[in-house]
Amino acid sequence: MRTMRTNGVKTMKTSELKDLALDWAVTAIENPDALKYGVEDWRSRRRHDVKNGEFLFRWSSSWAQGGPIIEREEIGISRNAPCSQGREWEARPSITAKGAGGKWGYGPAPLIAAMRCYVASRLGDEVEVPEELR
Repeated sequence: MRTMRTNGVKTMKTSELKDLALDWAVTAIENPDALKYGVEDWRSRRRHDVKNGEFLFRWSSSWAQGGPIIEREEIGISRNAPCSQGREWEARPSITAKGAGGKWGYGPAPLIAAMRCYVASRLGDEVEVPEELR
């Protein structure tokens, strides 16, 4: 499990990460320097900084940001039906993907499932996120 610096942290199951907590965990992998000044700085940058017409750090809701990760990591996504609510989509790493670790992700939307798969593959089944992002 990888620890992210902030004042108060909580351990969360990767399979339950969503919204800000999921985007924080992906940022820890993709751009850890963006977290070095803490939660409020990251949230401010997320609200105000734009690159290529997109607000930053929206990995689980922006195909322009999450899509390249899916392609690079060779994450496969498919509809998971019939299923329980919140597991409508499944994401799995390719057999040939480097460092995938065989961690699958599920979620109510394709990007959420894929980013959970990515975080689980890189950081494990549990991650620490700032309390205020839960």
